[in-house]
Amino acid sequence: MKKYISPTAILLIFLLFNNCDPTETEHELVGTWEMTEVTFELVGGDQVFQADNDNNGTLIINNDNTYSVSFVSFSSPSSSNGTWSIDGNMFLVITEGFPDLSGEYIINSDILTISSSNTPSDYSFIKEIKFQRQSF
Repeated sequence: MKKYISPTAILLIFLLFNNCDPTETEHELVGTWEMTEVTFELVGGDQVFQADNDNNGTLIINNDNTYSVSFVSFSSPSSSNGTWSIDGNMFLVITEGFPDLSGEYIINSDILTISSSNTPSDYSFIKEIKFQRQSF
């Protein structure tokens, strides 16, 4: 008795493996991040402010290189969205409005730290923002 593989089985195997294209890997920044603290560079030295009900923020980084951010500062909300990219260890964003989030980034466990290097002149005192990962 001869053993053979039916043409239908061969076609199914071909289609199965042909449709298993590798998916794009998500960047480690993709997810929802809640602001935990902001460090301001002041004349007398750095001042760190912890997030609370009156001062907080959420950064949502999407896999399609878009992001949205919302901040509450002294109970006054603001939000923006735009696009992001990575150049080495630099998180680069394109947006209009409040502080540019571009800067060197480091992720340590579930803490994202962005050291500001490109803030508009009226926000030049923001030195660092820390976020806690909420979800992927």
